[in-house]
Amino acid sequence: MQPVLNRYLDRVIKDNQTIDARGVMQVNRMIELTMDEVFINLSVRMGRQAQSNALRHSGIRLGINFTEETTSVFDSLNSDAPLANSLFRSLFSDKASASDVETGVSTDTLWTRHNAWVLLGDPGAGKTTLLKHFALQSARECKKGTGFLPILIPLRLLAAEWEQQPFWIPQDALFNYLADKGLSEIGFEQVCERKELLEIFRKGISEGRALLLFDGLDEQRNADVQRKTVAAIESLLQKHSGNRFLVSSRIIGYDAAPLGSGFNTAILEPFSDEQMEAYFHQWIYAVEKHEDIVVDESTRKRAEEKAEQLIEQVNKNVGIRTLATNPLLCTIIGLIRRQGATLPELRVELYKLCIDTFIFNWELQKRRRDDQQGSLNKDQTQAVLEELALYLHENCPENRASQQTITDLIRDLLVKQEDITLEDATHKASQLLSLIRDVSGLLIDRGNNEFGFFHLTFQEYLAARAITRRKRDIDRYLRQHLFEPRWREVIRLAAAHQGMKDEENGSEFIAAILNCKHPREAVMHYAFRLAFLCLKEARVEMNTSDHLIRVWVRLYLERPELQSLLLRLMAQPGAKIKYRADALQPLLTALVNQDRDVRRGVAEALGQFKDPAALHALIAALKDEDSDVRRVVAQALGQFKDPAALHALI
Repeated sequence: MQPVLNRYLDRVIKDNQTIDARGVMQVNRMIELTMDEVFINLSVRMGRQAQSNALRHSGIRLGINFTEETTSVFDSLNSDAPLANSLFRSLFSDKASASDVETGVSTDTLWTRHNAWVLLGDPGAGKTTLLKHFALQSARECKKGTGFLPILIPLRLLAAEWEQQPFWIPQDALFNYLADKGLSEIGFEQVCERKELLEIFRKGISEGRALLLFDGLDEQRNADVQRKTVAAIESLLQKHSGNRFLVSSRIIGYDAAPLGSGFNTAILEPFSDEQMEAYFHQWIYAVEKHEDIVVDESTRKRAEEKAEQLIEQVNKNVGIRTLATNPLLCTIIGLIRRQGATLPELRVELYKLCIDTFIFNWELQKRRRDDQQGSLNKDQTQAVLEELALYLHENCPENRASQQTITDLIRDLLVKQEDITLEDATHKASQLLSLIRDVSGLLIDRGNNEFGFFHLTFQEYLAARAITRRKRDIDRYLRQHLFEPRWREVIRLAAAHQGMKDEENGSEFIAAILNCKHPREAVMHYAFRLAFLCLKEARVEMNTSDHLIRVWVRLYLERPELQSLLLRLMAQPGAKIKYRADALQPLLTALVNQDRDVRRGVAEALGQFKDPAALHALIAALKDEDSDVRRVVAQALGQFKDPAALHALI
């Protein structure tokens, strides 16, 4: 093997054998974990035929996170694109036909199916890590004289160089970049070495022995450069189709310049339960090994115990389990668990920990930077993020805005709140965005010179904090947005955030919701139902929660047509609702009603409360004369984790 190739492969192995820690909150000290320690195979969803290519060329702007609820995605599609709408449903809907889509396909089987792939995924889903994994594997195989020669190109760096060299033509641009910048950035500064390596690359590509990995197509801010990059990649595929190609991109932004029909599309899926558990086991074991001076069997056992404890906590909280959908979010949860004993019971508390830790990480980064003059402090950063989240939620359905818009928003906010000059505010605004881009944390560059929050959940949480900063704003935002589906999570998180302050604030927020009457409130009780939903996560005074429980019971008994909706409300995850002992008395009385349908419905309701009085009443109802009522009573008792319920059922 040529010495320069051997050096190159060693550098590829060195650069890709550790996990990139950008965007992950390392609170005490940076822990460098290796790819071998924590990597797990991801799974993808793909079309069985060529539908994905038709979707890419349909010209629609999807502008939505594919892990969002599919109904909101369909609403965002252009009405004049029926073909795209149909294809989108078949590829990405949970109800897709098995003949249209394959799901749960392991990423380690991609090369057994096709040689050219576009890998789409949400932020933090593992796109870059997967490319690094493939590069590492191939470099190790090449060192043994087998496998494909890995060539990994960060497309944001290619774009930056191409903007400085506008006369490059697509057919030569990739090699021009490697010759002028790419190879020198990984340690090959001598011109003769770069020329020798380029000849090796050209030979490997011409012989069909290269693995060409292009990371971050959507991160190219210049739309013209992005289109030319696509042309350059397609040109290579047309001339040298025997090689392996993998191009990664976030889902949002890819349609601006999609690749042609020679590429197959794979969409990274959220973690399954098995993947989530495997990741926590591997990640915690890797961290424990780095913490121990001597790694032995006790290290492994301790890591196993911690992983099982964390998995149990995550599975107990539906809100946290919903977050644990990809490697980065699982890492955040794991790091918070390391810092704070146990995960909080309420998801709003987890979100607060996440935001606080992101900001703390930025503070650490600022201290490492030379230019700290005029930087924002923690409170300023928090206020800016909240106002930015509120702006995006109110004005940007795609949850992203241009750099100029965001800079102007931050500047104006600082001038208004901090009483500083326009010049100083402009400097601070630019500095904050620069820091965010470097750290790649909570607010991320989505490409095309646009920014958005790493995860919609954090945008919703910060927007919720923004609308509760001033009490006088709460009523206004509730009147404007209470019954809009897009604002449901913001309202729920705002109620929970107010409850974190104290029970009085939580109660006042619930009362403000109840004061907003929907035009069909008397029929469907929309405001009440949303208030009750918020009650599941907000700490409130006893009078407030007891009142809502009594209204729930009254509606359940008087409005049979609402019973299924009310039961779903009660089944929502959250903390146990407080109420006085006699609040359930109307239900207990109705359990012996002459109408068997009433008794059956009441038994189902009492099963949701898991109250001692309900338990004893249901045990007595096991002797009901109607077999159908007894069946529902038995199902209700099955929800009690109480030996008396089990004994009665037996």
